[in-house]
Amino acid sequence: MPTIVAESLHVLDAPPITLPLTAASPRAVAAALAGAALPPEAVDPAPAWLLEAQVRSYRRILHAIRRFGGAMLAEPVGTGKTYIALAVAGAHGGCATCIVPAALARQWREVARRLGVPVTISSHERASRGVLPAADGLVIVDESHHYRNPSTRRYRHLARWLIGREALLLTATPVVNRLGDLTAQLALALPDDALAAAGTPSLAGLAHARSMPASISLVVHAAGIHEARPRAAHRIVRPPASPDLLPQVEGLVLSRHPAIAGLVRGVLLRALASSPAAFAASLRRYRLLLLQAADAARAGLAPGRAALRHWAGELPEQTVLWELLGEDGDVELSSDDLAPIERMIRSLDPLQEHPDAKASALADMVRDGSPTLVFSTSRDTTRWLRRWITPAPAWCTGDAAGVGHVRMPRDAVLGMFAPAPARRGMPPVLLATDVAAEGLDLQEARRVVHYDLPWTPARLEQREGRARRLGGSHAEIEVVAFEPDAALEAAIRQVALLETKRALGPRARIAGHAVDVWNRAIERARASSAVAGAIAVADSRPEAGALAGFTLYAEDPGEPEGTVLLWIPRTGAETDDGARLATQLELASSAPAAPAAPSAAERRWLEARITPIAQRMLAAAHRSRLGADPTVPTRSVVRRVAALGRHAARLRNDRMLGAVDRAMRVLMRGHTAGEAALIRELDAAPEPELLATLGRLPRRRRPDHLSVRLTGVIVFRSTSAPLP
Repeated sequence: MPTIVAESLHVLDAPPITLPLTAASPRAVAAALAGAALPPEAVDPAPAWLLEAQVRSYRRILHAIRRFGGAMLAEPVGTGKTYIALAVAGAHGGCATCIVPAALARQWREVARRLGVPVTISSHERASRGVLPAADGLVIVDESHHYRNPSTRRYRHLARWLIGREALLLTATPVVNRLGDLTAQLALALPDDALAAAGTPSLAGLAHARSMPASISLVVHAAGIHEARPRAAHRIVRPPASPDLLPQVEGLVLSRHPAIAGLVRGVLLRALASSPAAFAASLRRYRLLLLQAADAARAGLAPGRAALRHWAGELPEQTVLWELLGEDGDVELSSDDLAPIERMIRSLDPLQEHPDAKASALADMVRDGSPTLVFSTSRDTTRWLRRWITPAPAWCTGDAAGVGHVRMPRDAVLGMFAPAPARRGMPPVLLATDVAAEGLDLQEARRVVHYDLPWTPARLEQREGRARRLGGSHAEIEVVAFEPDAALEAAIRQVALLETKRALGPRARIAGHAVDVWNRAIERARASSAVAGAIAVADSRPEAGALAGFTLYAEDPGEPEGTVLLWIPRTGAETDDGARLATQLELASSAPAAPAAPSAAERRWLEARITPIAQRMLAAAHRSRLGADPTVPTRSVVRRVAALGRHAARLRNDRMLGAVDRAMRVLMRGHTAGEAALIRELDAAPEPELLATLGRLPRRRRPDHLSVRLTGVIVFRSTSAPLP
């Protein structure tokens, strides 16, 4: 009898899929497709303190954590993510660990105490130092967009610590600069193949996708409570800047290295756009850096990247050229700039004795007494504005807070703009840097002023969200943005870059709450009476095609492993783009209710397309689990473990063979970011440590066999381009 080795095995092709014979109305089939694709919900009763609009988020997130081990709640700012997360923690059981910005620790502790949910509070700052608490319950990571960069220390520490722990990520801005922001955050809590059975073999692969698949709604919940949020009226102000300073900055040499010169010039110009005080302070710090560089040069040294970072100070989010500089090494700066910089500093002294056009415009604006939040990017600008705003404004920066010239506790100052304070006698204006823009309730404000534009739309949303919290008392919030004048904007392109980054929203299908759009579309479609396993025909303009639902089942009947909806165009590849699927569902839901059967030619076209799609889906799901494309370090570890398995087989060592089998099962599946980092380190570990560590990694249920069934099909006809 011949021996069949494991390397000769392969996944069997899916049997041909037979099209449904039952014809139904497009509405009925759309309802069946929507019901199958709708994210599942836990049946746990919701706490009484959750609003009715928050209950669905609570149940979907709870189900996702139980099934996948992690989830993201990407609700808009002000919709009560803290309360939803604590409700999930209460249902999860045990003492939840909340990793939050240090500025929000007290708020989280107080809300959890009031709701009776046991929590341990730690901070992002402690995570950066690798100081994380012991934890057995759910982990809640607030403002998780701070963990969008895997190269940071805080990300690496948290990723390793989260191995084997279930986690809920909270953020209003899952995509800040690029789609990889979202996938990096998800990798903290979810293995890369978490959605393989839902048609998405690799979460990491979504970083380069043109759009997010509808399956992402299984682990990212973004159903915003839009009706409860006040509207915002936007106004643009463009005060003129000093016409003499811009050419002087552009005339500086700065560095022979183009990336360094661009970085330094960008920081100086953004300080110029902020205020005379911020520009003068930036010049003085840069002059000191040049003097230190000159002293270092005489000693045969040169300033490094860390020195440049220290000089940039409050603007790390805006120093977009860091990636062009080496991690280490010298930073060449031109000492020829010392003289012109000193001349600029002297010329700024008289300018600081009077408000500039920008400060005067703000002072005139806030004289109406309307409670106003004014956000800037610089502490120097906050101090500058305190001189010109009357009556004395409240203020809050990263290191202090107060009213006028009097320092006060930060919580007391922010409390003046919290819900329902006694407004009589309170300052009408709060000047703040972005330290006050995350997680705080400042909803007594009726106006939000972007005195300085930030570098990302995410920051704009966070600022405005402070005054648009759920349950805010005002029907309308005015939003005012101070934009650079034409000459300065041409140099720094800040408005243009914000518009470019806003375009990431539609591409990501996350920003703008497009996951919510998808969920709402399938909710509306599900409202009709459903007929499962049927076929329907609807008219479509301008493109013909088919909307098909595929449900993957394990060998053992029960809850489906996942349902995939696909738009199959007349020509070209199928797509699972959530926006396109939502459009087709809407068309089907509004189509005439009478059932109609496809023609024989249309059925032949469908049969030729559907079976190959099902085969590719099965192959992708199995390939993800079998680790056909592991990372290079994983491949090296696999070879070592396989060699140990052969050695154990020769020795007939059943115990060692069992350890090898457990290790291979771990290696051949998708991994979280922390697991992947651990496996990379294990490549150099001794053999006993290698097997023991792999054996302790979490085990996840993976069905050995999957089958595909057709949930329903809607054929869309077009008179201009028929299907066959």
